[in-house]
Amino acid sequence: MRYEILGLIVCVAVFVGHRPVAAEPLRIVYTAISLMYGPLWVTQQAGLFKKYNLDVELLYLSGGTLSTAALVSGDVQFAFTERPTPWPLI
Repeated sequence: MRYEILGLIVCVAVFVGHRPVAAEPLRIVYTAISLMYGPLWVTQQAGLFKKYNLDVELLYLSGGTLSTAALVSGDVQFAFTERPTPWPLI
Protein backbone atom coordinates (compact mmCIF):
# COMPACT_ATOMS: atom_id res chain seq x y z
CA MET A 1 0.00 0.00 0.00
CA ARG A 2 2.81 2.39 0.83
CA TYR A 3 4.51 1.76 -2.52
CA GLU A 4 1.28 2.43 -4.40
CA ILE A 5 0.87 5.80 -2.69
CA LEU A 6 4.52 6.64 -3.24
CA GLY A 7 4.19 5.68 -6.93
CA LEU A 8 1.09 7.86 -7.26
CA ILE A 9 2.89 10.83 -5.68
CA VAL A 10 5.85 10.40 -8.02
CA CYS A 11 3.58 10.18 -11.09
CA VAL A 12 1.66 13.28 -10.08
CA ALA A 13 4.88 15.20 -9.41
CA VAL A 14 6.35 14.21 -12.77
CA PHE A 15 3.32 14.85 -14.95
CA VAL A 16 1.74 17.84 -13.20
CA GLY A 17 4.97 19.66 -12.45
CA HIS A 18 6.27 19.29 -16.00
CA ARG A 19 6.56 22.56 -17.90
CA PRO A 20 7.61 22.86 -21.53
CA VAL A 21 11.10 24.25 -21.85
CA ALA A 22 11.89 26.80 -24.53
CA ALA A 23 14.65 25.45 -26.71
CA GLU A 24 17.58 27.52 -27.86
CA PRO A 25 17.75 28.12 -31.59
CA LEU A 26 19.86 25.74 -33.65
CA ARG A 27 22.65 27.93 -35.02
CA ILE A 28 24.11 26.98 -38.38
CA VAL A 29 27.09 28.82 -39.88
CA TYR A 30 27.88 28.99 -43.59
CA THR A 31 31.06 30.56 -44.93
CA ALA A 32 30.23 31.76 -48.45
CA ILE A 33 27.39 33.08 -50.53
CA SER A 34 27.31 30.29 -53.10
CA LEU A 35 25.00 27.75 -54.65
CA MET A 36 26.52 25.10 -52.42
CA TYR A 37 24.50 26.45 -49.49
CA GLY A 38 21.28 26.78 -51.51
CA PRO A 39 19.53 23.88 -49.77
CA LEU A 40 19.89 25.67 -46.41
CA TRP A 41 18.24 28.83 -47.70
CA VAL A 42 15.52 26.98 -49.62
CA THR A 43 14.68 24.90 -46.55
CA GLN A 44 14.40 28.01 -44.42
CA GLN A 45 12.37 29.97 -46.99
CA ALA A 46 10.01 27.03 -47.59
CA GLY A 47 9.31 26.87 -43.85
CA LEU A 48 10.45 23.27 -43.47
CA PHE A 49 12.42 24.01 -40.31
CA LYS A 50 9.32 25.44 -38.63
CA LYS A 51 7.17 22.60 -39.96
CA TYR A 52 9.30 20.16 -37.98
CA ASN A 53 9.49 22.46 -34.92
CA LEU A 54 13.10 23.48 -35.42
CA ASP A 55 14.12 27.00 -34.50
CA VAL A 56 17.04 27.47 -36.89
CA GLU A 57 19.23 30.56 -37.16
CA LEU A 58 21.47 30.74 -40.25
CA LEU A 59 24.60 32.82 -39.71
CA TYR A 60 27.15 33.99 -42.26
CA LEU A 61 30.79 34.10 -41.18
CA SER A 62 33.39 34.80 -43.81
CA GLY A 63 36.18 32.27 -43.71
CA GLY A 64 36.70 28.84 -42.31
CA THR A 65 38.83 30.04 -39.40
CA LEU A 66 35.99 32.04 -37.83
CA SER A 67 33.43 29.29 -38.39
CA THR A 68 35.72 26.66 -36.90
CA ALA A 69 36.38 28.85 -33.87
CA ALA A 70 32.62 29.36 -33.38
CA LEU A 71 32.04 25.61 -33.66
CA VAL A 72 34.80 24.69 -31.21
CA SER A 73 33.67 27.29 -28.68
CA GLY A 74 30.11 25.95 -28.78
CA ASP A 75 28.51 29.15 -30.08
CA VAL A 76 27.11 27.25 -33.08
CA GLN A 77 26.05 23.64 -33.49
CA PHE A 78 26.86 23.17 -37.21
CA ALA A 79 29.41 24.78 -39.52
CA PHE A 80 29.33 24.36 -43.29
CA THR A 81 32.60 25.25 -44.98
CA GLU A 82 33.94 24.79 -48.49
CA ARG A 83 36.98 22.74 -49.26
CA PRO A 84 40.16 24.72 -49.91
CA THR A 85 41.18 25.54 -53.45
CA PRO A 86 43.96 23.23 -54.68
CA TRP A 87 47.28 24.98 -55.17
CA PRO A 88 48.84 25.68 -57.63
CA LEU A 89 46.06 26.52 -60.04
CA ILE A 90 48.35 26.69 -63.05
